[in-house]
Amino acid sequence: MTTLFPKLLHSLEELGLSKTEAQVYLAALELGAGSTLEISNKCGVKRPTCYVVLDELIRQGFASKTDDGKRSIYIVEPPEELLRVARRRIAKFEELEHEFDALASQSGAKPVVRLYEGKAGIKQAYALTLSRPAGEELLFIGTSPSIRSPYKEPDEYIEIRLKRKLKARAILTQSQLAAQIARDDIAEKRQTRVIPADKYNSNVEIIIFGQAVAYIAHSENHPFATIIENQAIADEERQRFELLWDQARPI
Repeated sequence: MTTLFPKLLHSLEELGLSKTEAQVYLAALELGAGSTLEISNKCGVKRPTCYVVLDELIRQGFASKTDDGKRSIYIVEPPEELLRVARRRIAKFEELEHEFDALASQSGAKPVVRLYEGKAGIKQAYALTLSRPAGEELLFIGTSPSIRSPYKEPDEYIEIRLKRKLKARAILTQSQLAAQIARDDIAEKRQTRVIPADKYNSNVEIIIFGQAVAYIAHSENHPFATIIENQAIADEERQRFELLWDQARPI
């Protein structure tokens, strides 16, 4: 069966099931309802292992067991229930993310520095800046072209930010593009201010999020991003942002 449904197996493993659990789940799903012997024959997993795996699927809420009078019959939950469970787990984790961050900030560990290279790497860095709990604020500093970088896929980035209810403030160099961006501030839940282009014209975009700072270099030949995860550095950059924000001008 593993050769027939490799994409489905991989998808289930991405949700957190082991390979064997995914094999057993798919076999039971295809059968609709079945005994351990029938499921074992269907997926090729040994019968004693099937017992253990099915009990684990029941424990996770992905399967149930009944009796036809002669044997135990197993029925797995439909795929949409697995997705609902995964979403509930993610939501629960997001609720506690602040507490995890607080615990990490007390460890006294050295800053974690990650380097992302090329277009794919920069897209990955942008995605990380969106991994914050609802209600938090992202702070942006950069030129207008860098804020609207094609690597970011601006429309998709903003859509995800709005869906996750992340607020934003941006300090941009003054330009026609900055004015266009600012016109969408209300719709895109953002505040934008500008500084003179002759005072600041860096090709590096700065994004402050949570206890991390992303420095994204928009080089045509070799774009790259560096993310530093450290509360002290994030706090320092946040203070600098506020100082610059006070000097910047609303459009």
